Amino acid sequence: MNKNQQDEEKSAIEKEIQEDKILEKKEVEFLEENMKQNEEDELHSIKTPDTNDGKYIKIGMLVLFIVFVIIGTWSATAKLDTGVPCPGQVIVESNKKTIQSLEGGTIKKIYVKDGDKIAKDGKLILFDTTKSQSELDSLLANYYEAVALRDRLQAESSGKDMIEFSKELDKQSLHKKEEIKTRQKNTFKHETQYIKNQEISIN
Repeated sequence: MNKNQQDEEKSAIEKEIQEDKILEKKEVEFLEENMKQNEEDELHSIKTPDTNDGKYIKIGMLVLFIVFVIIGTWSATAKLDTGVPCPGQVIVESNKKTIQSLEGGTIKKIYVKDGDKIAKDGKLILFDTTKSQSELDSLLANYYEAVALRDRLQAESSGKDMIEFSKELDKQSLHKKEEIKTRQKNTFKHETQYIKNQEISIN
C-alpha cells in the first residue's frame, strides 16, 4: 500500500467520524427541543386554582341575612295563642319538715314509707338500743358505786360500826347491788381495823 492510499483511507475515516458527530449533535438538539416542548405543554395544561373566595363569602352572608330576616319577621308577627295542658302538683315549701335524730344510732325498724301521712306523736323509726343500753348500765354502775363510797366514808367519819346504805342502791339490780355493798363493807372493815390499830399504838 502506497502513501496516497493511506491518506485517502485516513481522510475517509475522519470524514465518517465528523459525520457521526454531526448526527449525534443533531439528535441531542432534537431531544432537547422535544423535552422543552413537552415541559411547556405540561405547564400550559396545568390550570391555576381560583383563589378568589369573595363570591363564596357573599353567598354565605346573603344566606345568613335571609335566615335572620325570615326568623325575625316570623317571631314578630306570629300569634302563639294556643295553650298546652299538662298535669302538675303544687307543693308548698313551708310544709316540708326535716326530721333528724339528736343522737345517732342503728335503725332497727322503720314504721313508715314514702308518701305516708303521719299523725302527731306517731312512730317513725325504732333504734337498736343494745349499745346505748350497755353504756347506760355502765354509767349507772359507776354512779351507784359512788353512792356506796359516799355512804362508807360517812360511816367512817361518824365512827359508826356499820354502813347505812342509801335507798338509792335498791334501784340497782340485786346482783350488782350486793356486789357493790360487799366491796364497800370489806373496805370499811379494813379501814376501821386500821384506825383502831393506830389508836392503840398511840396510847
